[in-house]
Amino acid sequence: MKSSFSRVHADATYPCGDASWTAEKMATSGGTLTWQADHTDCLCATVTWELVDGVLTVSGSGEMPYYEPELAPWYDQSEAIEKIVISEGITSVSEFAFQGCMNLTAVELPDSLTTIGDYAFDSCGLTALVVPASVTAIGAEAFKLCLSLTDVYYAGDETQKAAIVIGEDNNVLINATWHYN
Repeated sequence: MKSSFSRVHADATYPCGDASWTAEKMATSGGTLTWQADHTDCLCATVTWELVDGVLTVSGSGEMPYYEPELAPWYDQSEAIEKIVISEGITSVSEFAFQGCMNLTAVELPDSLTTIGDYAFDSCGLTALVVPASVTAIGAEAFKLCLSLTDVYYAGDETQKAAIVIGEDNNVLINATWHYN
């Protein structure tokens, strides 16, 4: 039986938190589809934030919601953000989440983190970064134009680092000095 989508090239979404959407199910849907979780009205993640004295703390559990460029809830206060603390339980930093936080110099990432989305820290003032060994993917341009980023401290070893999928245009990140556990 031929799939109805066999000649389709499209982006597709599946409901966030619906465990029935497995990689196998998505692969057999036919056509050339790029799958992404739909976080509209998503109840699978509970994420809150607070900005106090230049420190933005993001707390909760699960994936951060998707934010369009310049529409993260803290974007209007991005000039005041000097440090970001992402609490244990958060599993992803969403696309565009902290893009343009020019005064950002420090980030604390939790061991629960697996993914850093596209453009997540693009154009930030980071000088160093600590990456947990749990991170398996870093999106395209996630650290583009972080021109002060010179050192990356990775909690894993070189073999684990080699397994991280790093998206395009992350030359600043790739060319930084990597230090291993």
